[in-house]
Amino acid sequence: MDDKVQPEQVGDPPSEGVARTLITQTMLRDRGWNEKMARELLGKPDEQPPPAYHLQCAPLRLYLLERVEAAERTADFAQMQARRQRQQTAGGQIMPELTVPPPSQVMQEVEALIIEIQHLTLPELIRRACEHHSVWAKAQKRPIKPVRVDSPANDLNRVSVHYLFSSQQTPEYQDLHARLVQLPETREARQRLKERVYQAIAQRYPHLALECEQQNGRSLTLQAPSNRKAVSNRSS
Repeated sequence: MDDKVQPEQVGDPPSEGVARTLITQTMLRDRGWNEKMARELLGKPDEQPPPAYHLQCAPLRLYLLERVEAAERTADFAQMQARRQRQQTAGGQIMPELTVPPPSQVMQEVEALIIEIQHLTLPELIRRACEHHSVWAKAQKRPIKPVRVDSPANDLNRVSVHYLFSSQQTPEYQDLHARLVQLPETREARQRLKERVYQAIAQRYPHLALECEQQNGRSLTLQAPSNRKAVSNRSS
């Protein structure tokens, strides 16, 4: 019988009413896992709650403990862990199974990434952004200023950019960023990647260009002139 573990098929989900124990990627690493092992043996995370403070950051990746324990009992896990340990013993890099491309290649991949920003009517964008902000605010352990559809324009612009930068709206950014953080010396590439998303948002929604620049921390180069006036919350 083939004991090859397929992603998303390791262990059974807990029965309704049974307490769920979730562990983070850091806890996985403490148990001897790395990114490649988690991807191949566990597949998609069981939960992906939003980050605590920065909406533009990738969501947390949480895994059910019983799925992790089931995977750890397989032959595949033992083989991967043994191979990883051999590479570490041989003096490999911090991420021994990760091929580190040259910086120029990394930057080329960043520049070649196709970033698609969904086009929404202004009322729909504001509605979704306020809902997204409300969900995020409820998950925080500190008071968060509410933002509603009739809030000041600057607040609406801020949460609109946060929403458009969220993991649901920019999956291609989240995927590449998750890989870049595993590589050494990619700070410049990650900054450029983030900047490209802000550029795409500003290009799609010119009224958000100024807010995108403020969140980016430096000016953006756009392909066409943009209207940088703050959006009026009475716009339709």
